[in-house]
Parts: sequence; structure tokens; C-alpha cells
Amino acid sequence: MSYPKYTDSADVRDAPPHPRHWARLRLKDVITRIRGGATPTSNEPAFWGGPIQWATAVDFDGSGDITSTKRTLTALGLRSCSAEVFPVGAIVVTSRAPVGKVAVASIELATSQGCKAIEPDPRNVHSRFLSYLLGSMECSIQSHATGTTFMELSTDGFARLPLSVPPLGEQAAIVKYLGHAHARIDRAIAAKRKMIALLEEQKRAIIHQTVTRGLDPSVPLKDSGIPWLGQIPAHWEAERLGWHVDLLTGFPFESVGFASGPDTTRLLRGINVGVDVVRWDDVVGWPEHATESADRYSLRVGDLVLGMDRPVVGSGVRVAQLGPTDLPSLLVQRVARIRPRATALAGWVKFLLAGSGFQDYLAPIFTGISVPHLSPSQIRDFVVPVPAVSEQREILAHIHEHSATTAKTIDRARQEVELLREFRARLTSDVVTGQVDVREIATTLPELTDALPEVDDELDEFLDAESGHR
Repeated sequence: MSYPKYTDSADVRDAPPHPRHWARLRLKDVITRIRGGATPTSNEPAFWGGPIQWATAVDFDGSGDITSTKRTLTALGLRSCSAEVFPVGAIVVTSRAPVGKVAVASIELATSQGCKAIEPDPRNVHSRFLSYLLGSMECSIQSHATGTTFMELSTDGFARLPLSVPPLGEQAAIVKYLGHAHARIDRAIAAKRKMIALLEEQKRAIIHQTVTRGLDPSVPLKDSGIPWLGQIPAHWEAERLGWHVDLLTGFPFESVGFASGPDTTRLLRGINVGVDVVRWDDVVGWPEHATESADRYSLRVGDLVLGMDRPVVGSGVRVAQLGPTDLPSLLVQRVARIRPRATALAGWVKFLLAGSGFQDYLAPIFTGISVPHLSPSQIRDFVVPVPAVSEQREILAHIHEHSATTAKTIDRARQEVELLREFRARLTSDVVTGQVDVREIATTLPELTDALPEVDDELDEFLDAESGHR
């Protein structure tokens, strides 16, 4: 439902018209304070690790709130620079790299110079309404940034940002409506993400079962003698990985020789190796005229690469298989190239290294080590189940068939999550800019401090109608 009368927002190009009874103001008119942050000297330990939360761009997680910060200051650190502490309810906006991300402070905090903190004036604006409004104006905020080396939002430029502001009572109705709407959308997103996690876990369990027990549940089993492996089919062997692969660690290319351009070959470094993926967004090269002496470190399609520094991360083991788009490239130190011999298939070895068994094997090795690093001998000594190559091929075909079906379901769920997020952002923007009138529906909703009902047919119908208009 739209408002009965609108007027153009003539002071901002491409801004939608706003309800006629809304005030056209500047940001400075609805706040009591706006400040850029600061950073104490980084090499002074007495300035860091204290009780004062200190927000930077990395603390914006997309939730719309800052509940804690990765780094904190001491009182001495705060006094050493121009940063100020802002209260709960302050709004923090990134002012450089990137510009325009918005969050509400759920805690008292100071900020770095990469952020602006503003304190809303409760006589003119509801803090949560202002955060929703600014969050919908990212492009407009970015247009107020200036700079040559990098774009930055100045305090004065931000203070002059034009806003369309409804009366306080209407702001409260908007905040109530969006609080309920966001809760329902976020629950739907959480359910989709939970389903994705369960599918990923199911896929890992099936892979582990098939690469350790095979496809025939009726075959006789024997004890492998390896704790993580347990019993394996009696006709399989449990042997060191080093017997079945050729392993090479990379060359220590000197960083002073790094180059870029068409006459260079990419260097595959640890930073490029992710979980089942090779990323080339951070690339350095080596001059082609100097690569002859490094020919031994040339990589091939089908090679496996394993990050040796911190090989295990939150999402799994940093092992991947190279494809045609990853070549030509040269292997750099702290990355292992694993090339299977005739007794093992690359896909088989990759599943073994990517599985929970390899992580179980590494756990006692890395206990008490702050920066885990794998040695070539530790990789070679990993004991793995080894069936005949023909059986490996059958198992891999089964895994790929099942994984393809699961992957389609996961991809579809991820697309649905993105659509829900897009709908959430569009709905928020339409409501806080007055394109949708939610005053009537807001009167039917309980206060946000109350428990949300399990079923709210009226709100669901309204959300369905809004979704259908997009």
C-alpha cells in the first residue's frame, strides 16, 4: 500500500519521491554528534587489549549490529589518539574501503579512522529507523565520498546528506514492522542455511563411508590398525600415502623477482590454495625467461596442491585439484604438489586428504602449535586405505553421481537465500523511503520486546503481497 500523496526529492538525483508529510532534512539536523575515529600507535602494547571496544570495517558482519569488536583499546590507548567512545544505539558507518556500510552499536565503542560514528537525537529520529534509512542509502552515501588515491567520506560531507524523515510515531511503526518482517525473513534464511549445512555434512559422511568401506556392505572386513580408519574391506590395504604419490614442495622464489604482465608465469602460493578451490585473485608472476631453471616446479592438469601452512581451516582442508585454467603456473614453497602414481587416482587421493581422517591424523601433530605447518614426511606418512584402481574408479563414480545431486540441491538453496536477502533489502528500502505504507499493519503487531507469535497470518499475507510485486 502506498501513501496518498508524494513530492519529489529534488535535492537528490534519482531519489524516489517521498510522502508529502515527511520532512526533508540533512543528517546533521537529526543527530547530536558525528565523529571520525582514530588508531593508536600499533607498536605500543600498552594501548591494546583493554576493555574498550574499537570498531573497524572488519566488524561489519552484515547483521546490522556490532555486538563485539575484533580489537580493543585500553584507556591509555584511547587517550593517545582522537577517538571517542559512543554509547549503545550509536550508528557506525564505514567511511573508506568500503564506504557506506551501516551498523548499530549494541555496545559502547570507539572507532578507527575508517569509520564515522553518529549519535542520533532522540527528539528527531529513532536510532533503528535511521540505521535502516542509512543502510538503504549506500549509493547516495558513496556519492558524497571524495578523494584521488582512495575515496573517503568526510565528516562535513556526511553531515550534509539529505534525508526524508517521517514523524517520530511513524518511525516507531516502521521500526516495529521491519523488526517483525526481518525476523521472519531471517528465520527463513536460517532454515535454508541449516539445510545447506546438513546436506554438506551428509555429503562428507557418504564420502568418508565409501572411501573407507567401499560400496559393498557385505564384504568381509579387517582391522586396519589405524585409529581413525578402523575396519576396512579385507581385500584392501592400509599403506603410507607416500608409496602411492610423488610429492614435491615448491621453490623459494625470491619476492624481489616477482613480476606481472604477459611475459610472466603465475606462481601458485599458499594464499591461492583454498578448500577444493584454487583462487587467482591475488597473483604474482615470474619472468618467462627465468622459468627454464624452475621447470621441475611446473604444474600439470590433475595435480593436487596442498597448503602446508595452516592446512586445516574452518571449512575444511586446503587441498585442490588443478584444472586447465590454473596453468601455466609454478609451485612455490609451503605448497605441496601431489601427483598420484599408477596405484592411485587423483580423485581418490583428494577425497582422502579432504576428509575427516586426515584432520584426525593432523590433530595430535598440531596440538600446542600456534602456526601449524606440515612437513613433506608428515604428508607421506599418512596411512590411507588402498583398493585396486578399478575399484577406486567405481567408488569415485558413485561419489560424483551422489555429489552432483546434492550440489544441485545446495545451489538451489543458496540461490533462495540470496533472493531472500535481496527481498529483505528491497523491502527495507521501500518502507524507510516511504514507497510502502506500513502504518496500518504495524498496529496489528505485538511490541518487539514481546515473543514473536509462531503464526502471524496478516503479516505473512502482507509479505507475500510485497514479494509478489517484485
